[in-house]
Amino acid sequence: MRVVALAAVGAATVLWWSQSRRRRASVREQYEELAGSYNERWAAYVQATLNAFMSCASEPLRDLTAGDCVLDVGTGTGAVPRAILRSFPGLKLSAADLSESMIETGRHECPAVDFVVAPAESLPFASGSFAAATTLSSLHFWTDPEKGLREMHRCLKPGGRVVLSDWCHDFVVCKMCAWYLWLTPGHSKADWSILTSRDVNGMLTKAGFVDVAFTTYKVDARVFGRWWLPRWGMMAFVARKAEQGSCAVGRDSREGRKRERELPTTAGSLSARLPSSGLSTASRIPAAAADAFIAELLSCCGTLMQWKRSVDPESGQSKSFGFCDFATGEGVLRALRLLPAVRLGGADLMLKVDQKTHDFLKEYEPQRKAALAALKGTPSPADATQMLPGADEEKDPHATARLSEITQAWNATYAPEEKDKNAQGARGAR
Repeated sequence: MRVVALAAVGAATVLWWSQSRRRRASVREQYEELAGSYNERWAAYVQATLNAFMSCASEPLRDLTAGDCVLDVGTGTGAVPRAILRSFPGLKLSAADLSESMIETGRHECPAVDFVVAPAESLPFASGSFAAATTLSSLHFWTDPEKGLREMHRCLKPGGRVVLSDWCHDFVVCKMCAWYLWLTPGHSKADWSILTSRDVNGMLTKAGFVDVAFTTYKVDARVFGRWWLPRWGMMAFVARKAEQGSCAVGRDSREGRKRERELPTTAGSLSARLPSSGLSTASRIPAAAADAFIAELLSCCGTLMQWKRSVDPESGQSKSFGFCDFATGEGVLRALRLLPAVRLGGADLMLKVDQKTHDFLKEYEPQRKAALAALKGTPSPADATQMLPGADEEKDPHATARLSEITQAWNATYAPEEKDKNAQGARGAR
């Protein structure tokens, strides 16, 4: 009897296993089915990881000039290219993904991006075509991650930067999820093939990248509208293709490993999270300026978590100020540098930070300057203790150009009588 029971259990296990193997869809099939609902289904996760990714990518991208080409690999519906274009509108974006349906959705949502259907391991671009390359939440889906990274390296110009972020097997929650997905029918092998930070560091080095820097971080995001990914583990890497003639290709020095932990304190750092109770106040806003327009202005400076216009409780009319919350200290610093030069309807915008944010920035700015200097291989500035506007000499060309463009467009439609009224109100406020 015991033998029969064991045989029955064994047969059931084999049957379940064989059926689950047959039900495991390929990555392409999986995302062909998901394409129509992907943006809505994964909206919270995409936004959470995108905020962190753009914080990490902001410094490499700000080094580029208008007209430079950037490639996003495993782009899905194009969330990363759209975010890059919002912050750096002068760049030219190309994007590749394995799923034709996901690419079609991306083309519909962002015609400015050159979308192509292609796997990471075989990119249809000429060598040395791009000044930077990115990939977000895609690496673990690649059939051959090391080959895909070699392809990205090939497509980059000498000195080009790669910014990569993906699920991280260093975290217990990711290990548990990988086991669950391995046991659950209907998932591709890629769903549980999560890499460690050590794996990715080694792959980048073998692919020929130098100056590899990385950080790990966690995000909270709701998926499928009801489930939470509790403190989901992620890793982010920034690396560079060596200049021609350099003998540093493939190096993995102790100094480089040491700098990896300093990546969070670079511009737009992942660890440089503002205090949750800290807010900035934007003021001298014309009544005719819509909330969406002000949010667009603020977003030019950095990832905007929220913008709320103050409203008169009696009349219901919008006031001339509101409260904004940036994802990182870099966003606030850039806003403090750039917004005072924005003139709307005859009045200059103002941005003030509360005491908690001020104290946070005072501590963050010296660390940021030192980390940037280390990452670029230059000495740390002697006056790194300075922190607020005027202390930073950066020009922010892309953000400045974008702010100027949308400000001029808005001012061109602003009624002259409204300009006079707003200017008088600004003088009265002084």
